[in-house]
Amino acid sequence: MGLEELRDALEQNPNDTRTFQTHLEPVLREGTTDDFDAFLDTVCEAVQDDESLANLLRAADFKAKSVGGDIAVHVTFRIGSVFRDRLRNDDMAEMYFRRLPADSDYAMSLEHFYIEFYIGKENW
Repeated sequence: MGLEELRDALEQNPNDTRTFQTHLEPVLREGTTDDFDAFLDTVCEAVQDDESLANLLRAADFKAKSVGGDIAVHVTFRIGSVFRDRLRNDDMAEMYFRRLPADSDYAMSLEHFYIEFYIGKENW
């Protein structure tokens, strides 16, 4: 099944974790970061309900942890970014961002986020 089938399935049932996992597993095992980005963009377009999307993101994170490597770091960054940008939940985003290796390009790109995050918490 391709991304169109995934989109159709998730539009019909945004809690269809079986179809979600079926598409996610090969991307994590054999795909590239670009493949994951296309997968995640498809999921974000198809799932309009924020709670359903958050649940799918958590499932993707759990599965990516079992794979490890560069793809897992990329998944962590992208999931944090969706929580920050689409779901507007900086606390959840920060939970993902803090797991990024400190010397990674991803972590280094978050300076502005952390300044705003801690100023907002009055903890700067």
